[in-house]
Amino acid sequence: MCVNDLACRGAAPLFFLDYIAAAVIDAPRQKALLAGVASACAEADCALVGGETAELPGLYAPRGYDLAGFAVGAVERDRLLPRAAEIRAGQPLYALPATGIHANGFSLVRKILRDNNIDFHAAAPFDESRSLINALLEPTPILARDLRRLAAAEVILAAAHITGGGVIGNLPRVLPDDIAAEIETERVPRPAVFSWLQKAGDITEDEMWRVFNCGLAAVVVCADEKRARDLPDSAFRVGTLTARDGDAPRVRIT
Repeated sequence: MCVNDLACRGAAPLFFLDYIAAAVIDAPRQKALLAGVASACAEADCALVGGETAELPGLYAPRGYDLAGFAVGAVERDRLLPRAAEIRAGQPLYALPATGIHANGFSLVRKILRDNNIDFHAAAPFDESRSLINALLEPTPILARDLRRLAAAEVILAAAHITGGGVIGNLPRVLPDDIAAEIETERVPRPAVFSWLQKAGDITEDEMWRVFNCGLAAVVVCADEKRARDLPDSAFRVGTLTARDGDAPRVRIT
């Protein structure tokens, strides 16, 4: 999450620091958590330079813990994204595919599981080859290398990491006020987990796009279709930028 956010500004992640808190520090579990963090840092080309550990009995459940952290990156000021002055109506929107829910929307996911009395250790209704909990916890892809390369090569003018708030909440942050985004749902290969959640929770299409990434890990703006040819093979067209007047919506889902 942290390094993807940095890369969406055109920045190279430099280092990450973690914080782990628990009722009782379990050394084997903490070692496993840190090994995962270190592996992710290596994938993002940044260093794990330290962290903090807190033992807080009475504040956490016996097996509960909290894992958090932050990253620091760097970019030359004239290379910052978004390049707002170059963004205009008619430019294409492309997306890098999501692997699943990523790290957002789990309050709603837990409510759906609770309201439907669903055992998350059972096989996933949309993928019987694995348990529901493993399908829901599919790791967030680390996009830092791809996004940094695209920014450095001036392939993209802006990039939005689709996190809390979904596409509707995140995409406007990288667009000028007089520009809106039109997302064409027929272009989006939505992972099966989202269709299942929408049906099980009786969720409206609008709420899906406000809570979840709906299959879009990041959305990028290209100057034109010629530059879009340099995107990764996994990228796909999802829409177009349009002119925006007054109080018109910043994102329109069609």
